Amino acid sequence: MLHPRLLVKFNERRMSSLSFWLAYARLSDSPRLIQALTDAISAGASNRKEFTRYLGNLPLAAFSDLRWLSKQTDNPDIRSVISELVA
Repeated sequence: MLHPRLLVKFNERRMSSLSFWLAYARLSDSPRLIQALTDAISAGASNRKEFTRYLGNLPLAAFSDLRWLSKQTDNPDIRSVISELVA
């Protein structure tokens, strides 16, 4: 499994890779992958304004996966960041 910080760094180079991991997590319903994505988004959310802009550059298809991820986690920071994007 990818470490959350590596996932964020990897995705800074390619937005489509985060889109892929979000879709894969949704399809596989893997608790480990869901947690890795949650941790990666939590780590990125420390610089909220920049990270929200970063997530805003995702392909449109990824927004339903982000909404799904926000429902899978009980982390209020993640729910807040994602709800700003998909509201």
